[in-house]
Amino acid sequence: MYGSHDGMRGAGEPGEPSGPPEQCAAFTAQLDAYHDGLLPAEDAHAVASHVAGCARCAARLDALAAADRLLRLAPAPRVGPELRQRLYGRIAAAQRTLPPSAPIPSR
Repeated sequence: MYGSHDGMRGAGEPGEPSGPPEQCAAFTAQLDAYHDGLLPAEDAHAVASHVAGCARCAARLDALAAADRLLRLAPAPRVGPELRQRLYGRIAAAQRTLPPSAPIPSR
């Protein structure tokens, strides 16, 4: 997950985006991956720099972090013992409908 960015806000006025909406749109598309730590270092640095000066994108990132915290606090769903039987039944049914696979050639 990303580190705290609250201390990184730069030159922009609070609440003022750092760039045109098109620029924010490009970064918005990367916020999930940034939040999850999945971006390459160069992309992560670009997103972090943008978020540091863009209150709109920083708020979106904060919302992702808040949703993540809530999901982690939610109790795990409980499933009954019949779930395993239903899953195995569906797997067996799917296997019966698939054509037999071709043999793997030996080298």
